[in-house]
Amino acid sequence: EYRAHPMYRRIVVWCLVSPLIWTLPGMPDFVTLTLAANSGQVVLLPLLAGGLWWITASSEFIGEKYRTRWWENAILAVLFCLAVYGAIQSARVLFGGLSGL
Repeated sequence: EYRAHPMYRRIVVWCLVSPLIWTLPGMPDFVTLTLAANSGQVVLLPLLAGGLWWITASSEFIGEKYRTRWWENAILAVLFCLAVYGAIQSARVLFGGLSGL
């Protein structure tokens, strides 16, 4: 029974209490938090794209029959480059402030 595990209870309490911090006076508004969270997700996108490319290109993980072909690898390379470019631009805005826009 996973509900009896102490870590489950900690995660539930964290998920219920942590959003209340943003309701305190002087905290950022909802739009700022949304932009910051989405920028953070864009920074992680190259890890997902690279991991997907690695798994699908390796016969060790997916098998020789289902491994990606050369043109699929080319498409994944373009998408990976776009993800890296987006992550760099997002990190500049996120960590450099909005003055660079």
